[in-house]
Amino acid sequence: MARLEMENGFPVIIDKWDGDDIQCVAENMDLKLNEHQVLAVMQLIVKAHDCNIGITWDLIGSAIDTILEQRKISNA
Repeated sequence: MARLEMENGFPVIIDKWDGDDIQCVAENMDLKLNEHQVLAVMQLIVKAHDCNIGITWDLIGSAIDTILEQRKISNA
């Protein structure tokens, strides 16, 4: 995922995650997320991830669980 790029003449590390990555993890969990759920998962990851650990496949799975659980509770 990570790659080295030049930005304004300086090297930067880019670690890009997209909706397809979120859907891949969801599919491995036997789930299919809609666009709103994918966005909610991504927003949670940005808000809550630990910069010392970074974004990982496990973190994405946990975020999916959290979003689906929150939606289940709010729909009950």
